[in-house]
Amino acid sequence: MKVIFLDIDGVLNSYDYYENTQRYTDLIDADNLKVLKEIVNQTNAKIVLTSSWRRGWRPKFEDCTDEMQEMLLVFHKFDLEVFSRTGCDETCRREMEIFQWIKKCQEPIDGIVILDDGPFEWKKKHLESYVVKTDFQKGGLLKEHIKKAVDILNQPLPLRYRLRKFV
Repeated sequence: MKVIFLDIDGVLNSYDYYENTQRYTDLIDADNLKVLKEIVNQTNAKIVLTSSWRRGWRPKFEDCTDEMQEMLLVFHKFDLEVFSRTGCDETCRREMEIFQWIKKCQEPIDGIVILDDGPFEWKKKHLESYVVKTDFQKGGLLKEHIKKAVDILNQPLPLRYRLRKFV
């Protein structure tokens, strides 16, 4: 299984999107979602939410918060679905939460990519080479990110991740 660890704000929306549309209730820019869809189409990756929005997600649609249901309906329009979400550890550090999710995952993981605009300490968990850094100020997830994300997803994970033995 290939996994996209997905942040929302700064990836699927941006400052320009909100300024140009002036629709602050529309949480996702369709153009950014099309880019995500292209990455999924090329890799068959599953989406795992890492965003603070993940707190509203549940495996059953009807158990999700109203805001998350709205977001999932937009995803559905693009034939995308959320497979899972990371937990929230005591530090609420995204790199730790992704690390823990990988460690607990029951399915074999063949590749990962992290789509995020945040200033996290990816090196602490040897995740820096899996990050596609987006920018809230510069459009979020753009077409220019597709190749890098696909290339990262298609590179084999180090043995320590596949065996769930972390160093």
